[in-house]
Order: sequence, then structure tokens, then C-alpha cells
Amino acid sequence: MTAARPVVSEFVSRFLCLLLLAGLAGSPAAAFAQGAKGKKGAEAEKVTGKVTEVERKGKAATLTVEKDDGGTLEVAVTTKLPVLVTGKGDQSCIQPKAWVTSQQAVLANQELFAKSFTVYLGKAPPAHCGSDPMSMEVYQISGQVTAAGSEAFVLNCGDEFGTHRVSFEQGARIDVTVNSSEHDLIEAGNKIELEGMTRAGKFVPSKATVTVEKLLTGDDLFPDAIKAKKGAPAAKTAGTAKKTGKKDEPEGDAAAAGNSGDPFGVLGNDAKKAPDKKAPDKKPAGSGKAPDKK
Repeated sequence: MTAARPVVSEFVSRFLCLLLLAGLAGSPAAAFAQGAKGKKGAEAEKVTGKVTEVERKGKAATLTVEKDDGGTLEVAVTTKLPVLVTGKGDQSCIQPKAWVTSQQAVLANQELFAKSFTVYLGKAPPAHCGSDPMSMEVYQISGQVTAAGSEAFVLNCGDEFGTHRVSFEQGARIDVTVNSSEHDLIEAGNKIELEGMTRAGKFVPSKATVTVEKLLTGDDLFPDAIKAKKGAPAAKTAGTAKKTGKKDEPEGDAAAAGNSGDPFGVLGNDAKKAPDKKAPDKKPAGSGKAPDKK
């Protein structure tokens, strides 16, 4: 009887160890580790290639993509698929109705100067104008352009932040990035990167990023505005005044903005004159309603 006791004790010890291991396997830590492993295994796949054909149907489009690793793929661009179309643009992209931001606008002599901008089509950041907490002379601005000239433009940053004149830095190369959530700028030859998952043997994209290789212009971003200007009589071009015998009445974009589209005269001969106004961190007098945007 005494000789059997160590065997029983060893059996009980092994049994208790098994119970302990089973408990650890079912613990939250173990479950998290398994979940993390599962998430890692379910990471989004990436497919890169080149757009070879674009078929548009209203707000939707179908892209034919030639994959870098061989084969082709058709991608349906709808409101369910987040799309970012990005590329470089020139200064003409900054024009009335464009939504423009800058993260490095500098305040000098109560006027904002900048050389790097992002123009948004479709989804855009909210209106804003405020100084960087780390540097009170550096401002982040976001709003809709109401008037634009060769040396400056007027930016409506909404009721809370007011309307401001923003001048292009003299002698600096103006850098413009265009970001669009719409498919209008996509053309054959553009590079594309897709993220998604393969389901039932078919790749299903959940995100698309298209890079436009050519330099974009205002004509590319706002073709309807260009057509309207070309088709309009010379006396009714934006920024001109109509003689009525009583007073000069602005027309075009300035009139559409409630006669306040160009409050700082960026379209006139006084574009170089700095306007008398409050610092951008204070609400200017007569600032208008925040512009509608997508």
C-alpha cells in the first residue's frame, strides 16, 4: 500500500497541471492572443496596377485595372467604395468655389502668406483658421475660395473664423496638391492601389487610391466653370462691373457671394495693397455664413 502512494500523487499532480493549462488556454489573455493572431491573418490584401479603361455612368464608374502581378480586374467605383484620387496641380486650381487648406500659412503684417496648399473635391476638412500652438505666427487654414487673383485669393473660413486674404509667397514655388473623393479625374494610365479581401476566389476591394501623373489645372478640376466663362458675353465675366447709370454692380462669382466675394480687392489693381483688418485669430467684421461643401 505504501508503495502505491507516490504513483497516486504523481497522477494527481499531472491531473492538476492539465486543469491549470486548460484554464490558461481559456483565459482572456489567451483569447486576446488568438484574436490578435486571427486579425493578423485577416490583414487587408493589396493589389497594385494601372487603370486601362474608365467607363462612367453618372456618379458611378467601372475601372479596368491591369495588375502589376499579371491579369486584369474590374473595379466598381460607387459610394460604397472609399476612393482617393490624388495628384499635383498648378496655381490655377485655386479659384472661386474651390475648397483650399494650408497647414503652413504665415501671419505677417496682419496678412496671411503661404506657398503650400491642398485643394479638395468632394469630401473636405471643416472650415478653420487658427494658429499653431507651437508657433503663433503659423496658421492652419481651411475654407472656400470666393475670389482669386495672380498674387492672392480670398478664403471664407466660415462664421466662426471669418474671411481672410491669403497671399502667395513672393519668389516661392507654389505647391498645390489635389485630393478628390470623386472619380471624375481618373483616366486611363493612372496608377492605382487597392486594399481588400479575397472572398470565394474573388478579390473584393474596400479602398482605392488613384494617383494622377499629369499636372492638374483649374480646367481639369472645374470644367463646367471654364465652359460657362467661355460661353458668357464679355461684359459678364467674373469680377467685372455692369454700368447701370446708378452704380457699378459686380457680377459673376463676386455677385454670387453677396457682393463680398472679393472684399480685399484681389482681382483689382489694389491686389498688392494690404487690407486693414483684424488678425486672423479674431472674427472680422461682416464675415459671412459658412459655405456649403460636400
